Amino acid sequence: MTYKDLVFSRIESTPCGDVSQAIVRFENNLGLSVLQGPGTLTSSDRPYEVAVISFAKDGTYTIIYPEFTHDDVLSFLTADQVSEYMVLVSAGTHIAALEA
Repeated sequence: MTYKDLVFSRIESTPCGDVSQAIVRFENNLGLSVLQGPGTLTSSDRPYEVAVISFAKDGTYTIIYPEFTHDDVLSFLTADQVSEYMVLVSAGTHIAALEA
């Protein structure tokens, strides 16, 4: 799975434009929330902001902060970087300690 597989939906309209979000859930019950649009931590050449999320059994999710995020969302990302984080999170690399 890569960035190209994400499906974005508008979650907010602002005077400066729409904010869109894609949620991806992996088999390990971890995932990513990917945002784009005004008010997100992005730029025109790095248009994506990503949060690592953990899903509960009921489908709800919470943001988690694996060590590689430095206790923050991942901001100012390219599509290729989003794909790289998708691979990392789907593999559970550097995240297993958070699930304990």
